[in-house]
Amino acid sequence: MELRAITDPEKVVNEEIRRCAKDSSKAAATRHFVAIENGEEVAFVSLDIFPHPQEFLVLYTLVVPKSIRLKGFGSRVLMEVERLAKEWRYAKVLLKPKPLDKSWSSKRLERWYSNRGYVRS
Repeated sequence: MELRAITDPEKVVNEEIRRCAKDSSKAAATRHFVAIENGEEVAFVSLDIFPHPQEFLVLYTLVVPKSIRLKGFGSRVLMEVERLAKEWRYAKVLLKPKPLDKSWSSKRLERWYSNRGYVRS
Protein backbone atom coordinates (compact mmCIF):
# COMPACT_ATOMS: atom_id res chain seq x y z
CA MET A 1 0.00 0.00 0.00
CA GLU A 2 1.30 3.42 -0.94
CA LEU A 3 -0.18 6.88 -0.50
CA ARG A 4 0.72 9.19 -3.39
CA ALA A 5 0.16 12.92 -3.19
CA ILE A 6 -2.45 14.22 -5.61
CA THR A 7 -1.09 17.27 -7.39
CA ASP A 8 -3.66 17.30 -10.19
CA PRO A 9 -7.06 15.63 -9.62
CA GLU A 10 -7.51 15.28 -13.39
CA LYS A 11 -4.70 12.72 -13.43
CA VAL A 12 -6.58 10.42 -11.03
CA VAL A 13 -7.99 7.52 -13.05
CA ASN A 14 -10.80 6.32 -10.75
CA GLU A 15 -13.81 8.60 -11.22
CA GLU A 16 -15.02 8.36 -7.62
CA ILE A 17 -11.56 9.12 -6.21
CA ARG A 18 -11.11 11.98 -8.72
CA ARG A 19 -14.44 13.48 -7.61
CA CYS A 20 -13.38 13.28 -3.96
CA ALA A 21 -10.08 14.99 -4.77
CA LYS A 22 -11.90 17.81 -6.55
CA ASP A 23 -14.53 18.26 -3.82
CA SER A 24 -12.36 17.86 -0.71
CA SER A 25 -11.17 20.64 1.57
CA LYS A 26 -8.59 23.04 0.19
CA ALA A 27 -7.49 24.28 3.62
CA ALA A 28 -3.83 25.21 3.99
CA ALA A 29 -3.01 22.18 6.16
CA THR A 30 -4.93 19.67 4.03
CA ARG A 31 -3.11 17.29 1.70
CA HIS A 32 -4.80 14.85 -0.69
CA PHE A 33 -3.58 11.35 -1.50
CA VAL A 34 -4.58 8.43 -3.66
CA ALA A 35 -3.94 5.01 -2.15
CA ILE A 36 -2.34 2.59 -4.59
CA GLU A 37 -2.19 -1.17 -4.14
CA ASN A 38 -0.79 -3.47 -6.82
CA GLY A 39 -0.96 -0.60 -9.31
CA GLU A 40 -4.67 0.06 -8.66
CA GLU A 41 -6.19 3.20 -7.16
CA VAL A 42 -8.09 1.92 -4.13
CA ALA A 43 -8.91 4.96 -1.98
CA PHE A 44 -8.91 8.70 -1.53
CA VAL A 45 -7.33 10.10 1.63
CA SER A 46 -7.09 13.64 2.88
CA LEU A 47 -4.96 14.50 5.88
CA ASP A 48 -4.66 17.71 7.82
CA ILE A 49 -0.93 17.89 8.44
CA PHE A 50 -0.01 20.52 10.99
CA PRO A 51 3.54 21.67 11.70
CA HIS A 52 5.29 20.32 14.77
CA PRO A 53 5.13 20.62 17.76
CA GLN A 54 1.57 19.46 17.06
CA GLU A 55 1.44 15.86 18.28
CA PHE A 56 -1.23 14.63 15.88
CA LEU A 57 -2.35 14.65 12.30
CA VAL A 58 -6.00 14.51 11.32
CA LEU A 59 -7.46 11.92 9.00
CA TYR A 60 -10.00 14.19 7.38
CA THR A 61 -11.34 11.83 4.68
CA LEU A 62 -10.93 8.17 3.74
CA VAL A 63 -13.08 6.94 0.85
CA VAL A 64 -12.91 3.54 -0.83
CA PRO A 65 -14.86 3.42 -4.12
CA LYS A 66 -18.17 1.57 -3.79
CA SER A 67 -17.18 -1.04 -6.38
CA ILE A 68 -14.28 -2.35 -4.25
CA ARG A 69 -15.55 -1.91 -0.68
CA LEU A 70 -15.53 -4.67 1.93
CA LYS A 71 -12.30 -6.16 0.60
CA GLY A 72 -9.97 -4.81 3.29
CA PHE A 73 -8.70 -1.78 1.38
CA GLY A 74 -9.93 0.69 4.00
CA SER A 75 -8.18 -1.20 6.80
CA ARG A 76 -4.93 -1.33 4.87
CA VAL A 77 -5.14 2.37 3.98
CA LEU A 78 -5.73 3.19 7.65
CA MET A 79 -2.65 1.16 8.61
CA GLU A 80 -0.61 3.10 6.04
CA VAL A 81 -1.87 6.42 7.43
CA GLU A 82 -0.83 5.27 10.91
CA ARG A 83 2.59 4.18 9.61
CA LEU A 84 3.13 7.57 7.95
CA ALA A 85 2.05 9.39 11.10
CA LYS A 86 4.78 7.57 13.03
CA GLU A 87 7.32 8.18 10.26
CA TRP A 88 6.46 11.88 10.33
CA ARG A 89 6.81 11.83 14.16
CA TYR A 90 3.17 12.36 15.09
CA ALA A 91 2.05 10.60 18.28
CA LYS A 92 -1.46 9.87 17.03
CA VAL A 93 -4.05 10.12 14.28
CA LEU A 94 -7.26 11.96 15.10
CA LEU A 95 -10.50 11.64 13.20
CA LYS A 96 -14.20 12.36 13.51
CA PRO A 97 -16.05 9.71 11.50
CA LYS A 98 -18.75 11.13 9.28
CA PRO A 99 -20.26 8.98 6.54
CA LEU A 100 -20.11 10.45 3.06
CA ASP A 101 -22.22 7.61 1.66
CA LYS A 102 -25.86 7.20 2.70
CA SER A 103 -25.45 3.41 2.76
CA TRP A 104 -23.17 3.76 5.82
CA SER A 105 -24.73 5.03 9.06
CA SER A 106 -22.70 7.03 11.58
CA LYS A 107 -22.92 4.12 14.02
CA ARG A 108 -21.64 1.66 11.44
CA LEU A 109 -18.71 3.90 10.56
CA GLU A 110 -17.87 4.52 14.23
CA ARG A 111 -17.97 0.75 14.82
CA TRP A 112 -15.63 0.22 11.84
CA TYR A 113 -13.04 2.58 13.36
CA SER A 114 -13.61 1.16 16.86
CA ASN A 115 -12.85 -2.32 15.54
CA ARG A 116 -9.50 -0.94 14.38
CA GLY A 117 -8.55 0.46 17.78
CA TYR A 118 -9.92 3.99 17.61
CA VAL A 119 -11.77 5.33 20.65
CA ARG A 120 -14.19 8.19 21.03
CA SER A 121 -12.70 11.11 22.92
